[in-house]
Amino acid sequence: MQFGALSSNTTDGQSDQMIHNSNIHVGHYTVKNTASEPLALVRDLTAIQAGVTHFKVTSLSDGRLFSDASLTTPVEDGDFISYGNGNVYLYYLPAIDFIGNASFSIQQSTSTSDAGLTGSPRSQNIEVFDATDAPSTTFTALRSGAAERFTRAADISWDIQFSDAVTGVDAADFQLNFSPSSGISLTDAGDADPSTYVLTAFSVPEGTLQIDQLAASSGISDSTGAATIQLRSGESKAHHYKVDRTSATPVISSTESPGPTTLTDIPMSVDFGEKKIQDFVIEDIVVTNGTVSGFTRLNNGQTYDFIVTPNVNGTVTCLLYTSDAADE
Repeated sequence: MQFGALSSNTTDGQSDQMIHNSNIHVGHYTVKNTASEPLALVRDLTAIQAGVTHFKVTSLSDGRLFSDASLTTPVEDGDFISYGNGNVYLYYLPAIDFIGNASFSIQQSTSTSDAGLTGSPRSQNIEVFDATDAPSTTFTALRSGAAERFTRAADISWDIQFSDAVTGVDAADFQLNFSPSSGISLTDAGDADPSTYVLTAFSVPEGTLQIDQLAASSGISDSTGAATIQLRSGESKAHHYKVDRTSATPVISSTESPGPTTLTDIPMSVDFGEKKIQDFVIEDIVVTNGTVSGFTRLNNGQTYDFIVTPNVNGTVTCLLYTSDAADE
């Protein structure tokens, strides 16, 4: 058997107590109840309550937990595990011939006894598959580096991460929902990792651009041989780009325009029409004979309101700098 995904959801929907699979190891079971590589569960230390030093393990079903990768030190029902100075690793071994959903509970504690328990026990789930039913290799596609979702760029890139080391990958394997004018390229991510790549599309059109899936004729192979590889569920649109190179045309107005007015605080509004501007800021407004305050973003960035307070009696003018403002 081999392990599948580890659920990071808790029974009460909260997230301050969580076990996740950031350091998951998938092991194949060639002998009943004997693992060549056990599943490592990391207990995250980042969000524990103040004063908590341990957590209590209870209600383990369909397997055993160990505190070491060699499976020599079992964690018994009711044991208190210390956080120490870092994240805590536990190792799970399924029961003989077990296939299905195993679980155990954890509860925070300020000591090594029940007197220090705080909160409620929270169940953690582990799904165990037969090797022949194990999920296929998946991949994710993230916008490269700090690339913004909304962009005017001519070329766009994705960081590609496969869940297993793969071979036979090339740019033509990726099915896009658009046709870049100057083609696409695939390069190694530069980290000597056979599961990571960078895909770049050149001279892209405007619109919502994304990777849909791998081409049906993909020749990619993972560690098991020829692989059926899918974009990870739910991510087909999670990391798309929205390319729009048409500049917005803002219209500035005031209920007091063209004046004169006796108000000491003059209400102003900027309307970008159908565009929704993401990074228009107060520093983009330059006022002659006045100061700006009360800057407010409205309608998802389609309009902005602010107040101009005149310095002295006379003409007040506003100038907008919007050439760098990105829109949707």
